[in-house]
Amino acid sequence: MPKISIITVNLNNCSGLRRTFDSIANQAYQEFEFVVIDGNSTDGSIDVIKSAGNLITKVLIEPDIGVYNAMNKGIKLATGDYIIFLNSGDHFYDNQSLTLAVKQLNNQDLVCFDIAVTGQGKDYIKQHPDSISLGYMLQDTLAHQAVFIKRALFESIGLYDESLKIAADWKFFLDVLLRAEASYLAIHQTITQYYLDGISATANGTFIRRAERKSILEGPYKFLLESKTNHELLQSNRFKLLKELEGSKFLQKLNSAWLRMLLFLTKGKKLKDI
Repeated sequence: MPKISIITVNLNNCSGLRRTFDSIANQAYQEFEFVVIDGNSTDGSIDVIKSAGNLITKVLIEPDIGVYNAMNKGIKLATGDYIIFLNSGDHFYDNQSLTLAVKQLNNQDLVCFDIAVTGQGKDYIKQHPDSISLGYMLQDTLAHQAVFIKRALFESIGLYDESLKIAADWKFFLDVLLRAEASYLAIHQTITQYYLDGISATANGTFIRRAERKSILEGPYKFLLESKTNHELLQSNRFKLLKELEGSKFLQKLNSAWLRMLLFLTKGKKLKDI
């Protein structure tokens, strides 16, 4: 079996951290490395970390400059073949989650599972697509809480971009899929639970995410910005209607008749005069 590194980052989320720890401690499969990074919390989180005992393999408690800075610290300490990020508050779906997941890690670069999402008055299962596409990545992203990432990708592509607040994982996935041509596998088994209670789920978070993605697309992936515009145009109802009109003589005649009737009604002209 491949070696698994679970990385949890935390800052002043004592109750969420306890929930994450309980989930990991209750896994039937226990052959993993557990790395915890805390940004020098002051809410009791450090006491929770100290009480975890042998559950934690490596721990680092010190100030950081953001969530991706903390995640990068975890990557540097990890030694597993695969990394999964289960940040404070997130947890495995049940005690068989790792048992199910580890059986599917067959040397693919990215192995994506389903994830249960809760919050903002809705509960649903996010499923990753069976095959990854540029169109999907331009409209969505991979949920890192349910993705096992081959650690070697961070060595070949680099760590998360710490200048970004929300979109660094999206940029990383773009990098590995486009530059490293990483292999991808989707497994439709729900293994983790995510709660929509962080900054990325807020209106301000949505604004930041859009701005950051736009800056990424205007930088090294400028050609994708044109692709995104074209994709949105292709998906618009107006464009679909125009394409149908272009391809159908009957619809062209029907549209012409409608326009002539509209002119007649608005201007009082006879049809034969139009």
